[in-house]
Amino acid sequence: MALSRATAEAIIRAVEQDRDCRERIRSVFGVVPPGYAGAVRNSAMMAANAPWLPASMTWLLPGFGVHGYLAGQARARDLQRNANRHNPFNLQPTTLQERYNCLGIAEATRDAINAALRRAKDGDGLALIQAADQADRWTSIGHAATGITMRDSKRYIFDWHCTLRIDNPMIFPSQEDWDHTASGVLSSRFTGFA
Repeated sequence: MALSRATAEAIIRAVEQDRDCRERIRSVFGVVPPGYAGAVRNSAMMAANAPWLPASMTWLLPGFGVHGYLAGQARARDLQRNANRHNPFNLQPTTLQERYNCLGIAEATRDAINAALRRAKDGDGLALIQAADQADRWTSIGHAATGITMRDSKRYIFDWHCTLRIDNPMIFPSQEDWDHTASGVLSSRFTGFA
């Protein structure tokens, strides 16, 4: 079945009305161009998790030279000795941060849409949808988004992580298009897929 603008709007509305989705998606990084917002936020979280990273890079800046580099290395060693408290070399997200990466957003949006589907009435904008799930891709980097399966098994992908705008996810006409980041359309420009 074709994905109409009305159905896409109903999906987005279900996500907008969910408090958990609003918390996970809305971000100051939403001002970053679509396609990069989530990656920039992930990078900021990684840098926050590894304080040695910015400190050890100061040797690249004019005026810091070797002193900045040595300060960063000393700080890294100090933190390494207290590894039970914090691992300065760990770039992985913390348990709290996992809620805000692509996987956490895909889980929350999937749950919100499936809850809305259970409440939907015949003739509702969600009536043509069978289920929402988590779509995964493993191209150069693993990524997750929200898969929407229509009653005729046609599948569409909604990616909120790449925009971090709850009212304006990127919509892809198929799993294959999403895998190749091709043919995606911002929901603000979406007119429907045939």
